[in-house]
Amino acid sequence: MRTPERQRQINQLMQAVLASEPRLRAAYLDHVCADDVKLRAEVEALLNGHVPTVDFIPVSQPHEAKTEIRWTGKLVGGRYLIEKELARGGMGVVLLARDQRLNQAVVIKVLLDSALEPKLKEWVERHFKAEIAALSLIDHPGVVRAIDIGELPDGRSYLVMQYVQGSSLRSVMEWQGINLERAGKLLRQLGHALTAAHEHGIIHRDLKPENVMLQKVGAEEYVKLIDFGIATVREAPEETHVKTTMVAGTPHYMAPEQFRGKPLPASDIYAMGVIAFELITGRRPFNADSPVELGELQRAGVKLKPRDLRSALPEAAQSLILKALAFEPQFRPPSARDFGDALARILASNSAPLSTGEGQTLEIGHVLFTDLVGYSKLTIDEQTRLIQLLRETVNASAELQRAQMNSQLICLPTGDGMALVFFGDPMAPVKCAVELARELKRHPEIKLRMGIHSGPVQRIADINQNRNVSGSGINLAQRVMDVGDAGHILLSKATADIVSQVGDWAKYLRDCGEYEVKHGVKLHVFNLHKGELGNPKPPGKARSLSGKLAAPKPWLWLAALLLSLALGVIAWLYSKAAPNPPVTERRLSYSLTVQKDTQRFPGSKPFVLPGEIIFEAGYQVRLNVSSPQSGYLYVLNEGPMQTNGLPDFNVLFPPTTFNNGSAEINANQPIQLPPPSAQPEADWFVFDQEEGVEKIWLVFSEQMVPELEAVKARANPQERGIISNPSQLNAVAQFLAAQAINKPETEKDEAGKQTKLKGQGPVLTSVVKLEHH
Repeated sequence: MRTPERQRQINQLMQAVLASEPRLRAAYLDHVCADDVKLRAEVEALLNGHVPTVDFIPVSQPHEAKTEIRWTGKLVGGRYLIEKELARGGMGVVLLARDQRLNQAVVIKVLLDSALEPKLKEWVERHFKAEIAALSLIDHPGVVRAIDIGELPDGRSYLVMQYVQGSSLRSVMEWQGINLERAGKLLRQLGHALTAAHEHGIIHRDLKPENVMLQKVGAEEYVKLIDFGIATVREAPEETHVKTTMVAGTPHYMAPEQFRGKPLPASDIYAMGVIAFELITGRRPFNADSPVELGELQRAGVKLKPRDLRSALPEAAQSLILKALAFEPQFRPPSARDFGDALARILASNSAPLSTGEGQTLEIGHVLFTDLVGYSKLTIDEQTRLIQLLRETVNASAELQRAQMNSQLICLPTGDGMALVFFGDPMAPVKCAVELARELKRHPEIKLRMGIHSGPVQRIADINQNRNVSGSGINLAQRVMDVGDAGHILLSKATADIVSQVGDWAKYLRDCGEYEVKHGVKLHVFNLHKGELGNPKPPGKARSLSGKLAAPKPWLWLAALLLSLALGVIAWLYSKAAPNPPVTERRLSYSLTVQKDTQRFPGSKPFVLPGEIIFEAGYQVRLNVSSPQSGYLYVLNEGPMQTNGLPDFNVLFPPTTFNNGSAEINANQPIQLPPPSAQPEADWFVFDQEEGVEKIWLVFSEQMVPELEAVKARANPQERGIISNPSQLNAVAQFLAAQAINKPETEKDEAGKQTKLKGQGPVLTSVVKLEHH
């Protein structure tokens, strides 16, 4: 038996060999292994059984591709007219065709006539035939159906499959996770589809969100499992012997035993566990740079649990997901169907809607608001790394864990930091801040500033039924933090008055004076500095008035007590005798006008849709927006690609040709994008041949948005809305990420052919996804 050290040595050497040129591998092994004959033999055995994932097998060289068929317009099998190529990889091509007999769309998969090395070519052909056999065996509504098979004149086999009209599971994933009940329903269906395959002795081996399609039938959503291209078909369902196969799959979703070439039905359950984790939290359980690192993370187990990222997730659901991710296959759920059914039951039973704020009483929340200084100037990778490190540091805080155990804490991500809302103990955020400052001494790369304030808050739920908080308490904590620089722990005067009466905390407080923040609000701020913890310098943005240490005064204890009592009485009377204060609400409606490709659909007329569909190349679309309120409207397009780690954004509205470039619109003013011109036939967005998901961001605000005001001038005929400045791109991306936390309520008005949005707060932000194939 290999020791862990020996296994790690073999894995690292394996990766180094794979990274080298094939012609140099033998010499490299001679040099590295030297006299260790056994080490060389073990690595060579792994190399002989290794095949890259389908996604990474290189495409044929240009001179080989010249002989490849031009598919569009070809008739296959005397029946299937090829309309276009959908996808191409190193092994095969996927084509959209029309069945001339039944007049229905179908998908055809054909192997490329590539000059692959004989061993790889043999493996590819064998697994293509296995895919045909697999789909012919399975008869389940959740698995794509095989319709026909045949051979091309050159002897290559082809497979004709059902065309799935819909979008992939990947396209509906959200960075904070989707609605829990919806996730449960989708995973239940996926579990049933997988079990149908397993009962016929078929292991999918490449289960990932891209291979799970979603179809809409009326108001219902159905899962369809696709792409059995590297499936393993066992000789009989009851076969127990595990055969060693070539290594294939998508690494992030591969079970440990799959890396060893020994896939099992439990390997698909593991992949389903990764999908469940990602669907619910918005991220994968492991993020590694190489298969070697991934294997070590898998063996160590999940460090950041699902509930650390999604506090609304029931404990039982977390336990079930972690069981599916067990390193040893025997410890995973017995079947995918059992896993999906159990998870759906738990999520459904815990999905009763939380209050959205109506009729809720005010409470006093003790808020610690944090953010990373200079966050917007970091690369996307560095932002992700530092936020993850900050989360881990915060989760290790003893004060935070104590509050979590007593259900007296709500944690809110803010894009460039987080807000921690404590209930009960007003000293909890102060102690937590000191713990963070102490721990962050070990991580000088994290430049954190913190603001603390106690004030009225309301517990509400966001659109995903996660616990959330609103109210002046959290807003003022952010304003206090905004005054500070890196390292500062700043307190509002209300909080400082209470803190100064506890123990010897008063000697660590320094009065920084007043500071005028947004909307003309004046805040009296105190700086907390204890030894090496905190920043002893006055905040650079503040105007120091007194510069004196906050010292306890004879009357202060009574004042603090009276203040606390007064706040409690006011909150109680307010909840009993008066309605809740009016909450700012923004409303917006949109629809899509669609024109199909008139070359393919002669005589087709434009039609209006209330929401999103999948578009094909040549389709044209207009976006129609209006609101019963006046305000400032900004519309941006985020493309499917990235440049230098930053999203590609285009400003669509306001163009410089509209209202002198102003974003301000009147109530009930219809807005059409592209704007009407002297040539109406040109007033369309047109989808090209590139596949992907375009995101149209709608931002409707009471006031001008500085981050978007800075880039709106790009919407001119020369720049065509393209934001090329990296710092501006970063600022826009961060603004939209922060706003995306507060998703608006959505209502589809089928009769009026529009989608109605309603959001709480001064800014409404929503995303319209346009998926095109």
